[in-house]
Amino acid sequence: MITKDEIRGLLKNIENERVERTVSTNDTGKFAKAICAFANDLPNKKLPGFLMIGAYDDGKLSGLKVTDELLRNLAGLRADGNIQPKPALSVEKISFPEGDIALVEVQPSKITPVKYKGVTYVRIGARQSEANEEDERILREKSEVKSPTFDSTPCLYSTMDDLDLRLFKSEYLPKVIKKKVLKNEKRSIKLQLNALNLYDLEHDRPTVAGILLIGKDPTRILFGAYIQYVKFAGVDRTSRILNERQFSGNIITMLKEVDAFIKYTIQTQRPVFVSVLREELRINYPYEAIRELVTNNVMHRNYQTNSPAKFYEYADRIELDNPGNLYGKVNRDNFPDETDYRNPILAQAIKELGYVNRFGRGIRMVQELLEDNQNGYAIFNFKDITTFKVTVLNADYVTIGANDGADGANGGANDGANDGANDINGSNGGINDANNGVNAANGANKKIGNADGRADIGANGGANNGANDGANGANGANGGANDINGSNVGANDGANDANGANKKVDNADGGANVANDGANDVANGGANDGANGVIGANENAIFNLIKKNNRISRGAIAMLLGIGTTTVYRYTEILKNRGAIERIGGKKGYWKIIQ
Repeated sequence: MITKDEIRGLLKNIENERVERTVSTNDTGKFAKAICAFANDLPNKKLPGFLMIGAYDDGKLSGLKVTDELLRNLAGLRADGNIQPKPALSVEKISFPEGDIALVEVQPSKITPVKYKGVTYVRIGARQSEANEEDERILREKSEVKSPTFDSTPCLYSTMDDLDLRLFKSEYLPKVIKKKVLKNEKRSIKLQLNALNLYDLEHDRPTVAGILLIGKDPTRILFGAYIQYVKFAGVDRTSRILNERQFSGNIITMLKEVDAFIKYTIQTQRPVFVSVLREELRINYPYEAIRELVTNNVMHRNYQTNSPAKFYEYADRIELDNPGNLYGKVNRDNFPDETDYRNPILAQAIKELGYVNRFGRGIRMVQELLEDNQNGYAIFNFKDITTFKVTVLNADYVTIGANDGADGANGGANDGANDGANDINGSNGGINDANNGVNAANGANKKIGNADGRADIGANGGANNGANDGANGANGANGGANDINGSNVGANDGANDANGANKKVDNADGGANVANDGANDVANGGANDGANGVIGANENAIFNLIKKNNRISRGAIAMLLGIGTTTVYRYTEILKNRGAIERIGGKKGYWKIIQ
C-alpha cells in the first residue's frame, strides 16, 4: 500500500512511465488506456503504475471531492471486459487539505500484451501510445518467459483419481524415461508426475497436460478435447453422411485409434493399368501425411475452447479445422519455417511417444509426400483468426472419374463423330449419329456423380475431343468447334456449319451439353484439346514460367497462376507428353526445355 508521503513525492515529480495525472472524472477511455499501458509495463521495471485523478500536470491538486460512484466506476474498468487479460489493480480515495485524489494502482501483468478494445497500449516515458510491431514482439516474449502455458496450469476441478496411473506406468514412463533411470526410481507417484509437468504440487492437482495425456476422461473437464470425424458422400456438407465418429479419451489412446483409422480406413489403394505386363497402385491419400497433419491438430490446438478439432472427408478432399490459429512468433509469412508451441508439454510428450520425429520438419515432409503422391500441396488457410485450416485434395478422385467414363466416352463420341463426318453432304442421319455417340458418352459420365467438375475431366474432355476431332475432320468444321468456348452452341451446330447447312439443329440435349461441359472442364483445368484456346493459354503460361526459371516448383506455378497444384501437374504432364519439356533429376532437379 502506498503512503501519503510517497504520493506527494509522485505529485512533485514529473510524469513518467509509472505516473499519469488528470483532472477529468468521466473520461473512461483515457483511464482504461492508461491502465492497459501500466499493465503492459513495456520497460519491464516490474513496478506498479499510478493513475491519479484530481491532480494537474504540474502536480497541484484540483480540489476534487471523490465520491463512491467515481470509485465504483474506476473499479468497474477491470471487470467490464474491455481490458483483456484482466489487470490486477486497486482503487482508493486519498484525502489532502487541498482536495482528494482517486488513486488507481495497477500491477504489471504477467500475461502480455494487455489490450483495451483489441488495441495494445504502452507508455514510453510520459507518452502513452498504441504499440507498434516491435513493442508487441517485446511484450509477447516477456509474457512467454513469465507466464505458464495453458497445458502447464493446474486443472482445479480434477484430482489424482482422474488420472489413469496404470497407463502412466505401463506406456508413458517407459517411453519418456530411460530404462536404467526408471529401474532406480524411488520417488512417490506425485513427484514422478510433477517431474514430467503432469501434476501441480502447489495446488495438489493434475495439470491440463496430465489430464489430456493420461486422464481417464478428459472431455469431462475439457469439453472440446476430441476429434470429430465425418465422411460426406459429395463435395459439401449438404451431401449424405457416409460415416461419423468421435475420437476422444486421453491423447495416448486417441492417437493410437486415429493412427489405425487413417491407415486402414482413410487411405485406400487400387491397381491401375499401365501396360500388359504392369500395374501400379493408386493411393488417394498418403498415410504418413494425413497422420502428421492430424497429430499436429492434437499437439497445437487451443484446448481452452469447447469446440472440437474437425476432420471432414469429402469425395474430393480432406479438410482439417483446428481451434486456435498460428501461435506466438509464427505468422503466415514465416510459416512453416518458424516454430512456436502453444502446448509445449504436449508437444514434447507426443515427440517422446514417437508420433513426430523432428520439430519444425513436419509440414515440409507432408508437402513432399503429397507431391510425390500427386495430391498437390496441402492448402493452408489463415484467414480465420480463431482456427487453423488445411485442405488436402484426393489424388484418386480425378483418376476415378477419368477411368470410369473414358471407355464409354471415347468409344461413343468417336463413333458418332466419325459417322457424322462421313455423311458430309448435309444428311441429318450422320449428324444424329454424332449426337447419339455423344449421348453415349454422357451415359458413361453419369457414373461419375455430381462432383465439383474435376471428376468429369477425363470423361467429358474425352467425349468433347472425339466429337470435335470428328467434326473438324468433316470439311474443317472449325466454326462450331470455336463456339465451344463457354457458349450454348453444340457440336451439331458445328457439323451443320461445316456442311453448309443453314438450318440450325435445335435439339442439343446431347452434343451441346457435352460441348458446354467440356468447355467448362477446360476452364477448371481439364484435359480437353478443343479449339477454344483455354488450354493453350494455360499451357503457354506454364511453359513460359518454366522457360524463365527451370527450377520453379509446381507449387510456385500454381500460386503464380492462381490454379491448383493438381491442375499444374496435369498440364506439365501434357507438355512432357508432347515433347515440349522434360523433368531432369526428380524433386530436386530442374525442367529441360526441348522445343
